[in-house]
Amino acid sequence: MPDGGGILGGSWLFKFENMWLKKEGFVDLVRQWWNSYLFEGNPSNVLARKLKVLKDLKTWNEHVFDDVTLQKKSLFQELQSLEGVGDENNRKEQVVSELERLTLMEEISWRQKSRPLWLREGDKCTKFFHQVANAHRRFNSIESLNIDGVTSSDQVVMKEYVAGYFENLLSEPHAWRPTGDGLPFEGIDQDSMV
Repeated sequence: MPDGGGILGGSWLFKFENMWLKKEGFVDLVRQWWNSYLFEGNPSNVLARKLKVLKDLKTWNEHVFDDVTLQKKSLFQELQSLEGVGDENNRKEQVVSELERLTLMEEISWRQKSRPLWLREGDKCTKFFHQVANAHRRFNSIESLNIDGVTSSDQVVMKEYVAGYFENLLSEPHAWRPTGDGLPFEGIDQDSMV
């Protein structure tokens, strides 16, 4: 069978990941690595050489962040197994906290990776820009409302219902409003209304 070759390996292109800053102790690790590299020469050469040998950072990134999806999956499974156990509240809280941290890091990473694509493709008023704008519009639109048990998708009916709902909400008598320690909240008088 003929060998089609492979992908030529090259040097690792350094890209700073904002999510690294969320990892506790990251700055201290970088400081430790940076100070462990000893080069002689003029400052610009020393800097260039130090940047070239940041292999510790690459290894650390692969070890800590490469398998975020697997870590999340494992934590979800652990959380499901802890649901039936009543006396494991501390561990549940730890798992939930770790899931939140990993999700935040993943979100930061995706946001950072999507920005260059947006800058490259979004500013051209291209198909990409219009697809994103339309997706945002669809996501933020209300296509139907359940009004008194009946689902309506008529835009005029929905606008009237929503406007009426808030007019009614803001014009209700003051008697139902909550009080704090027996002190009534003051309402807005007619003169103050815009």
